[in-house]
Amino acid sequence: MRAKLDAAIGTPYYKIEGLAAIPGEHGDGLLMFGVREQGNAHDDFDYVCRMVGAHYRITSDGNLEFIDELRSLYAFDPSAHAGVNHTCGLSSLEYDPYNASLYLLTSFETEDEDIARIGGYLWVVSLQDLAAEREPQLVCDEQGEVLVFEHKAEGLAVLDETRLFVAYDNDRHLGLGSIDERDERHACEAPFTLLAMSQ
Repeated sequence: MRAKLDAAIGTPYYKIEGLAAIPGEHGDGLLMFGVREQGNAHDDFDYVCRMVGAHYRITSDGNLEFIDELRSLYAFDPSAHAGVNHTCGLSSLEYDPYNASLYLLTSFETEDEDIARIGGYLWVVSLQDLAAEREPQLVCDEQGEVLVFEHKAEGLAVLDETRLFVAYDNDRHLGLGSIDERDERHACEAPFTLLAMSQ
């Protein structure tokens, strides 16, 4: 598997964050791996928003089997979108079977005038637009402003037709911001958000 990823991504170093499977009928299901970082080494890389993958089928004994070459499937540049003010990389992807689409999370951890800043953005792309490699749509809040998570959005789950679960992994940042009355979380706690989506 590592050799297949090496060939598809094409750099000595990369970090995989996110895995999604779009089921199919007769070998046309798609397994996708999210790429967050790629470059020459762990200290010499660029943040990216890229997916590599391959079509798959489930064999009669229940194993997953690739039926074509693992390859680059989709990529986009968050900084090209108005309202994205931080360099970020892909942190999660999740298939939405209710709306035939794919949700993407991007997150950032930067320093601005020696102040550490973390956060994230949410994107959605229909399966049709994904196949055509069209740009994803940046999700906005009820006021029409770009939705910016105040925590480092790292995990995503589709709960039903309209609800998403977003989990945060803030690493060493213990602040809770507006999520809780407390100033800091315990090291064993992970903040999260339930989002109600509208079309």
